[in-house]
Amino acid sequence: MPKKQIFVVLDTETTKRNGLVFDAGWTSIDRKGNPYGKGSFLFSDVLTQDNPFYREKIASYWEMAWKHGIRPITFERFRLKFNRHLNRLRKDGFDPVLCAYNAAFDTRQLSLTSQTMLGKRFLTQPVKLLDIWDAW
Repeated sequence: MPKKQIFVVLDTETTKRNGLVFDAGWTSIDRKGNPYGKGSFLFSDVLTQDNPFYREKIASYWEMAWKHGIRPITFERFRLKFNRHLNRLRKDGFDPVLCAYNAAFDTRQLSLTSQTMLGKRFLTQPVKLLDIWDAW
């Protein structure tokens, strides 16, 4: 019997000069929209490396952090949390599918950020990708 797919819908925001991811969030749902986890994070260590692309919005990010809409953590902690989430889905018998509106961009920039900040691959295990923009 095939595993039930869980769609891990991801979005990232990057800095201007070096393209590092400074903000990322995801929500995991099945085909019926049932939730299986979510997270929204701002990477304090990445912001020290470059100017964010939407510099004028930085104050609103800190306001969201203050109101608990987004959680400030290091990129390394985000990487661990994200991979643990995918692994928990697998352990629970699901087949996670990583989705983004421009999946090639988001995954490439997460890889770049992980290599730059940590010297490690972003994902600890391969995952299926679905480009929402292309599928649309």
